Amino acid sequence: MVGAVEKGQDLKTIASFTTRPTTGLVVRRSVAERLGINDSMPAADRIKALKGLKLAISTPGSGTDTMLRYLLAAHGVDPERDVEILTTGSVVNSLAAYAQGVADGASLSSPSTETALLQNDAVPVIMTGNGEVEALRNQLQTGMWGTGKWLDANPEKATAATRAIWKSLNYIRTNEQEAAELVRREAWAETDPKVFEAAWKNQMQAFADDPAITDERAISLTNYLGTIEKREVKVTAQLLSNNKFVELVRPEMGR
Repeated sequence: MVGAVEKGQDLKTIASFTTRPTTGLVVRRSVAERLGINDSMPAADRIKALKGLKLAISTPGSGTDTMLRYLLAAHGVDPERDVEILTTGSVVNSLAAYAQGVADGASLSSPSTETALLQNDAVPVIMTGNGEVEALRNQLQTGMWGTGKWLDANPEKATAATRAIWKSLNYIRTNEQEAAELVRREAWAETDPKVFEAAWKNQMQAFADDPAITDERAISLTNYLGTIEKREVKVTAQLLSNNKFVELVRPEMGR
């Protein structure tokens, strides 16, 4: 989305679903013990301890790849020189590579992160959803967008969709277990219940309480990309978003 806007495409995000990444970076327990990685260590020290390891990602440019590169680069570890990044083709393959010992650790998304932790003797290095990386605590992650032309021509539809999203977010916040069961039944019925429960708990930390795209959320995202790509990303919140429809719905939401 940011790349498209940066190249001049007429796209606007009108509502955010999640405002924090939930990627998990894990290593094998034996590796963690050998390197002394534990919860009491500062996040920066845990990241620096990964030097020399082989770490699995799904595909270049994917969320698991960019998050791994960001965490390394932001904490003084060169992704190209200090670790070996293994491309596996999918998050499921990354989990398998880790579980089979082909990689020392992996950058994973839910529910593969939780599967590794509960079933494959993994130890978390960083769980981005818990907010321990300050720069990632309030960041535009997933949202609804459209072209400026379509939004101008279809304000009623854009407003209705924004209203539905906000109602859904409110429902998740006030009816956590019921919302979890709806999601589990519709999309994750084959997932181990304990894995789903852990994954839902992690995701709950990321759902937006207010879907507006704030300056802070946009700046966090562009700084994230700039760190990965080693450049300044010149995209402002105003270029990236249109909060008109959120503000139209706000009085109905009691905000």
